[in-house]
Amino acid sequence: MEFLKHDHPEERAKCRRHHIIHCIVHATLQVATLAVAAAALCEIEKLRESVGHLKRAK
Repeated sequence: MEFLKHDHPEERAKCRRHHIIHCIVHATLQVATLAVAAAALCEIEKLRESVGHLKRAK
């Protein structure tokens, strides 16, 4: 890991904090992306059902 390259404890701690923040932000973005994808899939399913009802109504 990047923070192991630093010689001074202060630099190592700062780099470790930066790495942890980066991981948290990355995980948060992944969760947000999955939530948007799930919402989009729900909307697609609703549209499919609507189309099915319209086809049956003809």
